[in-house]
Amino acid sequence: MYAISHARAVRLQRSARGFSLIELGIVIAVIAVLAAVVIFGRGFIVASRVSKLVEATNTVRKAASTYAGLMGGSLNQVEVPSSGIVKLANRQLLPPLVPNQNVWVVSGPNPPTSDSYKIEGVGLGQVATVGGGMQNAVSIQFYTPKKENAEDVVSSVMNDPNMIKGSQEPGGSGGLCASSPTDAQAAKTYVCFSL
Repeated sequence: MYAISHARAVRLQRSARGFSLIELGIVIAVIAVLAAVVIFGRGFIVASRVSKLVEATNTVRKAASTYAGLMGGSLNQVEVPSSGIVKLANRQLLPPLVPNQNVWVVSGPNPPTSDSYKIEGVGLGQVATVGGGMQNAVSIQFYTPKKENAEDVVSSVMNDPNMIKGSQEPGGSGGLCASSPTDAQAAKTYVCFSL
């Protein structure tokens, strides 16, 4: 009887000592790796959402060009952003819009919240060229959760030769792209392209 209780007491004494330094070190290392994944993973998610929005602007440009072709090659009638996006979606040139809001949620929660990356409007029309003629153009209004995300989108398309900056539009007084930003001014901004 003494031998059994003595063996049990030895086992209890060993288990009551706690964790070794090696075991504690392994646990701390695992926690550090998990924390790094969470911290750096958030940056990758934001970058992928910005990339999706840049890709969506290219999709809108192609849709506007196709729409101009369907309209005889010229966008004589100016479409304001709220109606332009609806016309492109109705012709199935864009994915379906969020009902009653007429926005295209590119990435994030749908129905849209303040965390959604979305195209909110597409203006269609013409801009003056340097030679005095007119050229088809599209103005794309988008929303990102933070101003920095909008700046990333604008900087991604800034070097596109078809991007129209407000100062580049000849006689840019109130035209479709007259005040197109060279830098994002807010989380809600727009970019303008010639077609």
